[in-house]
Amino acid sequence: MKVTPIEIRQKDFNKVFRGYDKEEVDAFLKSLSQEWEKLLDENRELKKRLEVSEREVNRLREVESSLFKTIKNAEDTGASLIDHAQRQSDLHMREAQMNAEAIMSEARTRARKTVEEAEVEAKTLVGKLVDEVTMLKKEYSEIEFKKEHAIQEIQALGEGLLERVQREKTKPSRAEMEQRIEKVLEAANTINTEVKGDFDTHELKTAIKPITPVIDPEAPKTEHLSLFPTHTIPPAHTPAAKKDTEAKTPATPVKKEPEQEKKTETPKPVQESGKKDLSEGTGSFFDSI
Repeated sequence: MKVTPIEIRQKDFNKVFRGYDKEEVDAFLKSLSQEWEKLLDENRELKKRLEVSEREVNRLREVESSLFKTIKNAEDTGASLIDHAQRQSDLHMREAQMNAEAIMSEARTRARKTVEEAEVEAKTLVGKLVDEVTMLKKEYSEIEFKKEHAIQEIQALGEGLLERVQREKTKPSRAEMEQRIEKVLEAANTINTEVKGDFDTHELKTAIKPITPVIDPEAPKTEHLSLFPTHTIPPAHTPAAKKDTEAKTPATPVKKEPEQEKKTETPKPVQESGKKDLSEGTGSFFDSI
């Protein structure tokens, strides 16, 4: 049963003997009605707030449901994206691994080919170097042989020059040679007069050329000269070999008429023993070097 504050204030009680004090009862009823009215106001206010809260709760529930749906969709989408990304990642990894293996295989092939080419080139280069070293050794041996041969020839030539210089020192002087030539010409004229031949002294003079001494005949003789004191002369280059070289020097023959060849043999004793024909002394002794 609902009781309003007005009903509480207007409530009437039957009067009996020795009943409650009317004023106290009225005051209590008034106070009670006021408190009741206050409670009713608070109740209404609470109902209003409850309605608002319920509407807010409903809205929040709708939001929650929407959020749940969104989260669910996000989770589903995320899972789908993650799965797709995982598949793509696996695919890219496989492709990258295959490409890496192909690149490594090609690199190994190229490296092996490069090493083989380098080895072949190195072997070729080493072979060439070995051939060059062998050729250089051979050339060096030939140069050493030629050097030794040249040293021996120079030693022999030096000894031959010294010997020829010694011989030139023992030859007669220009004046003596001219005197001997005059004697030969006089003897030839005498023989020509005796046999009444046609001996031409001009041809003999032109055939016998004057000798130009290289070394002063008045210079003192030297006991011993040596160009190479520290070397020995091999047997192959003895003075005998030098004489063979001198024998190759061409001599200027003296022109004579056939009829007078036998008659001109008489002046030969005029020449001293060990002297060569005057026609062999043409020029310097360096002409035969």
